[in-house]
Amino acid sequence: VHACIEGGSHVTLFNRSQERALAICDKWGATYQPLEVLANAVTTFDIIINATPVGMVGQDGTVPQNDILSFNTLPLAPHQLVFETIYSPLYTPL
Repeated sequence: VHACIEGGSHVTLFNRSQERALAICDKWGATYQPLEVLANAVTTFDIIINATPVGMVGQDGTVPQNDILSFNTLPLAPHQLVFETIYSPLYTPL
């Protein structure tokens, strides 16, 4: 969030925890939106950065199936840049 703001971007933060998200937004000057509206809002963004563990292989070697579903239905557009921070597996649901 800090690097994006410092680079001149307007940042909207989606998070499961409103309290944690608001603390980050207050510290860095970002905007908070509840996670429930992500699918409706995602088309308005140029860059989407996943900084969550959703899609990450767990300690048992599997990817939790309930996590995968949240990314499968995002209406991404061809002009959008998606940055995935997950490193295992190499290809993620996002």
